[in-house]
Amino acid sequence: MKYSEVGRLAADSVIAELRAATADHHRRIENLLALEALDSSARYGQVLQGFDAFLSRWEDAVCDSLPADLQRWFVVRRRGEHVRRDLRMLGVPRLPAARFHLDLSSIDRVFGSLYVLEGSALGAQVIAPVLERRLGLNATNGARYFAGFGDRTGGMWREFRTMLASHVQDRHACAAAAVATFDALASTFTESLHGTATA
Repeated sequence: MKYSEVGRLAADSVIAELRAATADHHRRIENLLALEALDSSARYGQVLQGFDAFLSRWEDAVCDSLPADLQRWFVVRRRGEHVRRDLRMLGVPRLPAARFHLDLSSIDRVFGSLYVLEGSALGAQVIAPVLERRLGLNATNGARYFAGFGDRTGGMWREFRTMLASHVQDRHACAAAAVATFDALASTFTESLHGTATA
C-alpha cells in the first residue's frame, strides 16, 4: 500500500470519528442558523456578527496555541478579516468578542477545534450561491466570508485532512475539542441572533 493511500485512510478514519462525535452538535448549529433558507438582509447581518464575534477570539487563541511552523500555515487560512470586510461593506456594526473558553492545551485539541471551522469553510461553498440568489450578495459586495477561498477551498480541505491525520494522536481529546467548539459557536450565535447567551 502506498504511503499516500495510508495517509488518506488515516484521514478518513479521523474524519469519520469526528463526524460521529459531533453530529448532534453540528445539527444544532445548522438548525440555529438555517443558512440555506436565509432570505433576510437583517438576519444575514446577525449571522455575520456572530461569526465575527466568535472568530475575533477563536483565531488568536488557535494561533497562540500552535507551534511557530503551524502558525504560518494557519495564517493563510484565517477568515476573520473576510467577515469584518463584509460587515463594513454592509454597514453592520461589530459585536464584542464572544465569551467562551476552549481547552486548546494540546495539538490534538487544537486540530479538533480547527476541524469545525475548516468544515465550515467547506460548507460555505454551498451557502455562497444561496446568498447571491436570494440577497444579491457575492464576494465583492458583502459575502466575502462565505465565498472564502473559492476554487481553492476543496484543495485546502484536503490539505487540512492530511494535517489532521498526521498531527492527531489522542482522538478522544480531538473530538472533545470539536464538540466544545460547536457548543461555543452555538452559544455565540444564540446571543447574536436572539440576544440570549447560553452556558
